[in-house]
Amino acid sequence: MAFSLPCKEVPGLPVDLDFLEKGAWLLDSIVIPFVFCRRSQWHVWLIFAWRRDPLRLICRKGVVCRTEAQARMQAQLLTRGAARDARGKLKLNEDVFRFCES
Repeated sequence: MAFSLPCKEVPGLPVDLDFLEKGAWLLDSIVIPFVFCRRSQWHVWLIFAWRRDPLRLICRKGVVCRTEAQARMQAQLLTRGAARDARGKLKLNEDVFRFCES
């Protein structure tokens, strides 16, 4: 049985990555902290999502902590420092991701 792709693959253009060089969209982005445990250490990563196009994401490594409480506190501090919205009023439309809860 042969495997066929539903559409033809096309190489990307340099224009597709312009948003990385032009960081103006980061001014209108939402910062989401991601805390997880790996090899007995707690890692904090920050995810920047653009409010107009939530599928445009950038992930940045934060810090490594020994305890979960310490990691959660660091995540709060990093989020407040990195977010352009000091009041935290910007919200992300999670319907764009179409999560299945089953």
